[in-house]
Amino acid sequence: MKNLIKTSIAALLVFAMVTSCKKDQNGDVSMERQLTEKEMANEKNQFDKVGQQHNAYLDFFAKNSGDASVENLIKVSAEFYKDDKNDETTATLRASGEIYAQVQQEIQAIGGPYRPLDLCKRFPILCDIFKPFPGPYIPFDILNSSTGTSTDRTLKFIAEVKNMEAKVMETDMEASDKAVILGYYSTARHSAAYWHNNLIASKNSPWYNPERAAQFAKYPKDIIGADADGATIGGILGTGFGPWGTVIGGVVGGAGASIWAAASKK
Repeated sequence: MKNLIKTSIAALLVFAMVTSCKKDQNGDVSMERQLTEKEMANEKNQFDKVGQQHNAYLDFFAKNSGDASVENLIKVSAEFYKDDKNDETTATLRASGEIYAQVQQEIQAIGGPYRPLDLCKRFPILCDIFKPFPGPYIPFDILNSSTGTSTDRTLKFIAEVKNMEAKVMETDMEASDKAVILGYYSTARHSAAYWHNNLIASKNSPWYNPERAAQFAKYPKDIIGADADGATIGGILGTGFGPWGTVIGGVVGGAGASIWAAASKK
């Protein structure tokens, strides 16, 4: 009888382990965790505020809601930066309508597919840095992999993006161009972590719905790529007002692209 009980217990334990493994492989949310700000940050990137404020803007938008029209985003941007009295901020915000118009025209029409920018045309030197890759690239292949959890893949993605940033920082180029590209990569890192946290690691986010989460898991570049390219467009327009204008423009452009890309995944 004792042997029978022991055998039964052992069988139950094996069944529980197999069931647990199956849940893990199927992407059980309990296997994922939220990434911290420290994990997504790069203190060596002097323009990392672009990505940091990008995420804060998305949180602000989600809490204050409203539609994703250009008119509303202009108002949201003004409200988000209402305590920032820097002249470069004021000047860049005046150009926010133009930033949103260019983002829509060049990479992300509302509800439309992500269309990547050809950054080599704007920054030819970058095509030489990343040979054999065609210019500055975002390693989406890491996120598209089926290896490990989304948490694992996102951390690996962030580490690889930091490697790209290191190459940019070592490259001799115009300071304004370097600022825009560093904002591009900062946004890519923070965007990947933000949407992982809000769509994969948690079901309690105001951004979460099953369809959007499934689309992000399958096509992460549709949102992350749009975010980074939007930050580039905004950064280019903002850099004419100074280094802080590059940051504000990058946040406005990246967040706008992010909101439109996320809104199309419902």
